[in-house]
Amino acid sequence: AFRPDSLQLAATDTGGATFAWDLMSMGDLVEPRREAGMPATTLAYSRDGEALVAISLNAVIVFEANSGQVLRRFPRPPGPIVVCSPAGSAIAESDGANIWIRNTETGTEVSFRGRGTSLYRSQSGPVSSLGYSPSGRFLAAAVPGAIVLWDAENGQELSRYESDAGPLSPLSLNTDARLVASVDSSGVLRLWETASGRVRTLATSGIRSIAFSLTENT
Repeated sequence: AFRPDSLQLAATDTGGATFAWDLMSMGDLVEPRREAGMPATTLAYSRDGEALVAISLNAVIVFEANSGQVLRRFPRPPGPIVVCSPAGSAIAESDGANIWIRNTETGTEVSFRGRGTSLYRSQSGPVSSLGYSPSGRFLAAAVPGAIVLWDAENGQELSRYESDAGPLSPLSLNTDARLVASVDSSGVLRLWETASGRVRTLATSGIRSIAFSLTENT
């Protein structure tokens, strides 16, 4: 993961150490940190670049980016799907039937008016994927029979695309969430225009991973 100013790069190794390099000097900046031998599966910097969030198989650790000091640590959510917002300020998680958003400053679940801490509760099948927009403002989920887009700050459902494509993974959103890309189990890539509801098939097989650029065109 790059720090927002692009002057620091963080990585994790298979032994559970998290490193960060000062790209101006190319020297190690942060002392390696080991957390019970568990490598991080996700790394994300805070928007101001002062904190680094690492998600491992058993914990969420927030480091002070320059010193490597552990600022906060709390248990990793037990569900199989956990994604970190690009700014590192929140974690979206699902146990397959429910979706929650957790604040990394406090380690607590975010409450939404009228629904408690559960952003979504499935009645018919598992949630198969979650994805944040690059701004962290929007969250999309592949739920049974649909892709749903929410405002991640207030929990408001903004758009829904009904789909019979089956489980979708991964999901990718462009900067303002006008576009959501998805891949199904057969490798079919589709692009959903959230305002109009229009869906285009961009590839009919073989796709495994997707990502939007931070520009408007690709």
